[in-house]
Amino acid sequence: HWQASVNASQRRDSSALRQNDLAAAVDWRPTDSVNVGVDATHRNARARGTLAANGSGSGAAMPVEQHVRGHGVGVHGAVVLTPRLTVYGATMRNHYRTTTAQAPSNDGGLLAGVPLRQRRVSAVNRDEVALDRSHQLGATWRVNDGVALNAEVQQDRLHDGGSLRSVQVKAAIAAGAGWTLAPAIGRSRGRQGESTNYGLLGASYAW
Repeated sequence: HWQASVNASQRRDSSALRQNDLAAAVDWRPTDSVNVGVDATHRNARARGTLAANGSGSGAAMPVEQHVRGHGVGVHGAVVLTPRLTVYGATMRNHYRTTTAQAPSNDGGLLAGVPLRQRRVSAVNRDEVALDRSHQLGATWRVNDGVALNAEVQQDRLHDGGSLRSVQVKAAIAAGAGWTLAPAIGRSRGRQGESTNYGLLGASYAW
């Protein structure tokens, strides 16, 4: 049994961030309990902020514009161990090219006045960060037909250096009438050793 999917997303924050991502996946299920697949991604992003004019982190701030372009390939898989327990894993390798140039001085938006290379990185803004490598391992426990619990760990290598480690627990709760709620809590540790606790709440509708 084969299945293919394509997903496109766009993130914008005024003139501070414009990010376009395209992802494709092909899955193969040789048996009812095993699923394996390959992934491919492409990113084209632009961010604006400031850097110290002397490059040392002090002194006058210079407005800059950074472009990130690249693609990635990876593999993923899942195994159903019991009717209630499924384990899964994924790994991804990305190749990005980054260019930084001086931007117009009237730049605005969220990153205006904020050092471009020193933004706090956590699992909350992980989808906006350029990752050279990413690894994920998790398990899903189906409590009943309407509730599933999920626990996963992630290890990422950042394109600008350092790493991001995350642990997350989330649930999928059938709310009826085609709706599913997905609350989550987690903790991540960024490249400077800073820790972030976070909570998420998502909702999806199927028809």
